[in-house]
Amino acid sequence: GTAATHGEGRVTAADVDRARDAVTRVARVTPVLESWTIAERAGAGTVLLKAENLQRTGSFKIRGAYNTIATLGEAERRAGVVAASAGNHGQAVAWAAREAGIPATIFMPQDAPMAKVEATRSYGGATELVGAGFEEAMRWTAGGPVGLSGGAAAAAVSASDAACRRRTAIVRTSSPAIEPMRAR
Repeated sequence: GTAATHGEGRVTAADVDRARDAVTRVARVTPVLESWTIAERAGAGTVLLKAENLQRTGSFKIRGAYNTIATLGEAERRAGVVAASAGNHGQAVAWAAREAGIPATIFMPQDAPMAKVEATRSYGGATELVGAGFEEAMRWTAGGPVGLSGGAAAAAVSASDAACRRRTAIVRTSSPAIEPMRAR
C-alpha cells in the first residue's frame, strides 16, 4: 500500500490527501453540536460534540476501517481481513470489507453484546465468538481457525492502529499484525 505504517516513516501531506479522498467517498459529514449542559457541569466555557453516532455503522471507526482496506494490495484483498472487536470497530471493518467486495472475519469475545454481533453480521462480516475477553479475540486475529481465508495471509485491521492515526486520517496495518492464517 501507499499509506505510511506505524513506525515506518513519516506521514506526508500526500498520505493525508489520499486518506481524505478515500474516506470522503463514504463517510458522512456529521454535525458539531454545542452542549451547554455539559459545559455548565464541567465548568468549561464551550463544549462541542461531534455527532459521529450519525455515521455509517454508528461511529467514527468507519473512517479508519475504510481507509485501511482501501490501501490493501491485491493479494491482501484476495485473502480478506480479520479484526478483533467487541462492537463498533468490527461493524466498521465488516461494512468496509463488504463495500470493497472482500471477506471479513471479526473475532469477538464470547460475552460481546448480541446487538453488536448481529450488527456486524448484518454488515457482511463473519463473526467468531472466542474467549472471555478482547485480548483473547486479538490473539485469534494472528492465528485464525481452520479454514479461514483458505490458509492465505489475511490483513489484520487493528482498532489501535485506527485510534493512533485518526488525527491524520492515515491508517494501515503494521507489518507484525499481518501474519499467515494457520490451522489450529
